[in-house]
Amino acid sequence: MDPLSSENLRSYLEHVMNAGLSERIIKWRKIQSRGETAIAEYQQLKGRILEMEREIESRKQEVLLLEEELRRDEETHRKAMRTMKLLSDMTQHDIRLQLTVLDANIELCGCSVSDPRLTHIIRKEREITKTIEQKLSCIRSYRCLGTSPAEWQNVNKYAGITVTRCLPDRVSVAMDCPPDLEILADPLLYKVFENLRDNTLRNGEQLTEIRISSQQGEGGLVIAWEDNGVGIPPEQKEKIFSQGAPWIDLLLTCWILDVTGITIRETGTYKKGARFEMTVPEGAYRFMARSDAKSG
Repeated sequence: MDPLSSENLRSYLEHVMNAGLSERIIKWRKIQSRGETAIAEYQQLKGRILEMEREIESRKQEVLLLEEELRRDEETHRKAMRTMKLLSDMTQHDIRLQLTVLDANIELCGCSVSDPRLTHIIRKEREITKTIEQKLSCIRSYRCLGTSPAEWQNVNKYAGITVTRCLPDRVSVAMDCPPDLEILADPLLYKVFENLRDNTLRNGEQLTEIRISSQQGEGGLVIAWEDNGVGIPPEQKEKIFSQGAPWIDLLLTCWILDVTGITIRETGTYKKGARFEMTVPEGAYRFMARSDAKSG
């Protein structure tokens, strides 16, 4: 390169440096490099998004298949329940007809028998037919258990109305539950309180008070039914809820509550009174006034 050209090149480079163009060129190259990296990352992200979309679409199909299978199972269950209910109604009807005939024959025998021993036997037979009729009536009352969706029901309403029926005047009732407390339970919830009331009356030689209360705890909400009657002997606390117990109503009480995961146990002190604790799990109870306040 001749001296003149070399000097011109040096002058040009100095001019570029003084103008700051070299720094701009370097920055531009950095931006260009970062832009290429960002485009590559964008393409990778776009690819992952497309894979996720395909996965979601695949899962949607699986959910649709499961929903269809569940629908078919529910329909099969409903049909089976309708069939069992029809069969149960027909069987009970036939049994009642036979009981009516049997009771009439026992009555005729009783009118024509004077032997005290035979009279005693006939009286026992009448008691047996009466017990069978009571069992059939009990079955009829519970034939709809589990066939209808669970409902939100106000505890004070169902417990208060039910417990005050058929009580002696000497017995007072104290309701200590929030008036807006509702629990999710089978429509037969009212039978739970009827059964607890009947159990209280059976063991109420010294009964003067019934108290219904509720308290929140770690395991959920506990609704307690307490009385100051005779109570339940320790060895009977578990047996009263099992099959073969003298009174089937407490077993059926367990079944009604179990529809929505509510458990029941007896924790009272014998000779001082009974205490039935119904534990309602989280999500199966609510306080309507608080819910309304939050939504407002």
